[in-house]
Amino acid sequence: MKVLKVLSRFLALLLTLSLGIAQEAQHDGMMQDRMKHEDMMAKTLTVTITNTSTQVFSPPVVINHDVNYQLFEVAKPALPELIPIAEDGDAHNLNVVAAVLPEIYSVSVADGPLMPGASLDLSIQTSENHPYITVLAMLVTTNDAFLAQTFKLDMMDGHMMMGEDMMHDEGQMMSEDKMDESHDMIAEGKEGDMMHEDMMGEDMMGEDMMHGDMMSHDMMDMSKLRYELHVYDAGSEANNESCTYIPGPPCGNANQRAGHGEGSVQLHQGLMGVGDISVEMYGWSDPVASIILHVE
Repeated sequence: MKVLKVLSRFLALLLTLSLGIAQEAQHDGMMQDRMKHEDMMAKTLTVTITNTSTQVFSPPVVINHDVNYQLFEVAKPALPELIPIAEDGDAHNLNVVAAVLPEIYSVSVADGPLMPGASLDLSIQTSENHPYITVLAMLVTTNDAFLAQTFKLDMMDGHMMMGEDMMHDEGQMMSEDKMDESHDMIAEGKEGDMMHEDMMGEDMMGEDMMHGDMMSHDMMDMSKLRYELHVYDAGSEANNESCTYIPGPPCGNANQRAGHGEGSVQLHQGLMGVGDISVEMYGWSDPVASIILHVE
């Protein structure tokens, strides 16, 4: 009897394990099917970035991600993957994070820096389940200044969603109602920035929001839009403007941190002339770059 009981329990255990393996295999198969479907629905986005400043940009980076990933929030500490980019133009940590976070679908990094007055094209595969892109680069003759902007793509028709690059005071994407209002406003041919002043409610951060001013309102080709980008301070390094801590020309000192910064991301105030860097040669006024988005 004991032998039969042991044998029965053993067989029951084998059955349970077999069912568990089968369920896991089924789950893995479903995941693979979803990934294959996502890959089949992927579209190529080309970002044309033009440096309109006197600063050299570190190799620009484009990230394709979903709504749950946000590279930075104004008034919040910079993420670990942002800090090396803002301080040294180094995207290694971002690539490591992207490899393990399902929120990030793909990352594309340019082969080299972007010189003042120059342009480059950077292509990236985008997924319908990851409808956001973030574009960023470091201004290399600073302590921790970076340009960045997040946009949302409408993957159903290959168009750019108007106004969805705005952020409110909690650092989250705008509500769908406000996005629709902004889209309607542009469609009616109103001029000015992407978001009309009348739409700037108390829940918007005004000058402190992540924003990209739209330079072209050509509604005949919404899959090719041009925006201007602004500069942020990562707040991770003190802005002493000392060549000892600056990777770009004329300094060339990477991986050197100048103590603690402000502690949070803010719109950058520009060079102050307090150290070795010439404001006349390397200073800037926003916007410092323009980008054109081409959804194929």
